[in-house]
Amino acid sequence: MDPIDLYRHFRRALRACQLYPEGSRIRMETSDRLARKIAEAIEEHVEGVSLSFLEDGAYVDGIPVPAGQGEEEADGLSDHLFNLGVREIRFLIGIHADEVLRLLEVLTRARSGELNPVDEDLSILLWESDLTHVGYLLYEEDEPEADDVSHEQLEVEEMISNEPPLDDYLATDEEIVIQEMPLSAPAGLTEAERLAVIADYRNEIAETTPLKYGRLLLEILRVENDTKEVPRLEKYLVDYLEVLMTTERFAILANLEKHLGAEGGEIDSVHLALGRARDWFLQSELYIRAARAHHLHPSDGEAAKGFLARVPKEVVPDLVSLCLDERSEDLAGSFEQIRVRIRESAEVQRICLSDPRPEVRKLALEESCGLDRETAHQVRELMTTPDPEVRVRAAWALSRTDSHEAYDGLAEALEDPEPRVRVAAAGALAQRGGAKALELLLRIVVSKNFAKKAPEEKRAFFHAAGRVSPEEVLPVLARLAEQRGFWPSRERSERAEAALEAMSRLGPEAREFLMQRWRRKRPDLLRRFERFWIEADSAAPARQEAA
Repeated sequence: MDPIDLYRHFRRALRACQLYPEGSRIRMETSDRLARKIAEAIEEHVEGVSLSFLEDGAYVDGIPVPAGQGEEEADGLSDHLFNLGVREIRFLIGIHADEVLRLLEVLTRARSGELNPVDEDLSILLWESDLTHVGYLLYEEDEPEADDVSHEQLEVEEMISNEPPLDDYLATDEEIVIQEMPLSAPAGLTEAERLAVIADYRNEIAETTPLKYGRLLLEILRVENDTKEVPRLEKYLVDYLEVLMTTERFAILANLEKHLGAEGGEIDSVHLALGRARDWFLQSELYIRAARAHHLHPSDGEAAKGFLARVPKEVVPDLVSLCLDERSEDLAGSFEQIRVRIRESAEVQRICLSDPRPEVRKLALEESCGLDRETAHQVRELMTTPDPEVRVRAAWALSRTDSHEAYDGLAEALEDPEPRVRVAAAGALAQRGGAKALELLLRIVVSKNFAKKAPEEKRAFFHAAGRVSPEEVLPVLARLAEQRGFWPSRERSERAEAALEAMSRLGPEAREFLMQRWRRKRPDLLRRFERFWIEADSAAPARQEAA
């Protein structure tokens, strides 16, 4: 980019707008050429191209335009724009010729003194011109104080003096450090100082101003005495919160939520309005947007994570349903945060267990651990739900509590009409252990209906009983295996096979016991057991992964 060439095109286009009437072909051609030059320059500077006007002259992206090189001696363009208060014009990616022309027309009117001092202002005209891809920095001098002050003005000033200082409204959480400058410092800015001022200005526009606006809305609502005005102010505040949520400005939302504060003791229209504003932060959409949001500014990204870390308990089921429905990799981090929230809060577990959506209940059962008495009772009630998968997960959830509800619920599950629920209940009892668990399992094993069960279910019950008390159950299982003769009945053969396979999954203790028992007397059973042992050993990693 040639900064002097770009500045020349800017000057010529502005001069053409001044000399030729609106709609003139010369106006259009010069603004088109300037737009093309700007587009070429932006290809090298993705952050945009800046024209600055200071007391000591013009600058293009911080590079000074030497006197005479910009061809500006005749009309003093840099001085004129500086005196109008224009400090910087920045052209951004996407700018087109129409925007350039609208900018030039406004600057031409200002240079020609055509602005009505009563109701027209350069900053307002620039704002109304819809310059989406043009940024600008203006400096307006304070108007001189009037000599005559009316009685109405005195009343207004007295009212303002009784209000809290404006700094209280505009203060942000960050500490503002003002660097002291020596008295002998020159009036003009160095290039580094100029760029620092521009950077601060951009930060003010991009980050601070929206927060200040929200804070002002809050403070105005807090001091409002007219009950008829409160609903209108409340609507302005809620509408602004909605806009912030839609545009994913989570950092500002978090700051405003903090400044809403806790509920006060007094009940009036203002306090009720503030309470409803606090309730706005309980809606599901806010947290769903925080979970879905990506490519955010770092401060908004951290604020979104903060919202997800403290999701209101009533909102957790909606987020669970969202994460399970979309199953997107982008939601993986959010989903893990929700799972942690369920694990750490019994109250959240109970809310999810009460949700009508099966997928929410299943996840709550999967993540529940250390159930208290109330939650255990709720899980036990889910053992009657029509969905077998919910009943399976409920059985495993009951294995993770010390409540007496667990034994009662698992005892009922052992009689469930669905085989996989009965198998899950047997495994849950094995995980709990204890004499009570062994008693419930053996009661099923010795029942008349046990012979009619499928081999897989028999194997599961034998294995569960062996896990609870190997020293008591291993001899029993060995005797059942020994009943497999040359011509066994089908029922006896299935039971013997189930006992052998169950013992093969009980670990080295069972293998050592059977080697001592069968090495001489029943080598045939020992060889068959060894085959089951090898199969069980190779399948162990797959079973652990599935668990």
